[in-house]
Amino acid sequence: MSLPARLESRNALIVTVSGHTIKMQGVLNEVDARDWLYPFLRDIHQSALAEQMPEIVFDIRLLTYANASLWRSLVLWLRLLRDARSTPYRVRLLSDPVYRWQKLGVPPLARLGGARLLVR
Repeated sequence: MSLPARLESRNALIVTVSGHTIKMQGVLNEVDARDWLYPFLRDIHQSALAEQMPEIVFDIRLLTYANASLWRSLVLWLRLLRDARSTPYRVRLLSDPVYRWQKLGVPPLARLGGARLLVR
């Protein structure tokens, strides 16, 4: 059981999907990033439900900066997860508190995600 392999390259951002892991690296500073990022995460959600995956790893440790589009998209993804009727998976978020934007943004996201979001 794994997610469909995928590679997205947008400006200074690289997103890879392999196995059950999504990795983002570089910089996400597109003003309209939510226009592609939320549909991307919605597709991941649908695949995870269809494959009955227990966990998705979302790794942002090498993402040196992201604007509010990332947080908005993640909030929408967590809402999808919360509202899923079938047995939902959990998301393990790997972050690096060295980056101030992650240090400030991850705790509120963790509160919103509750037991479905594990933060490391």
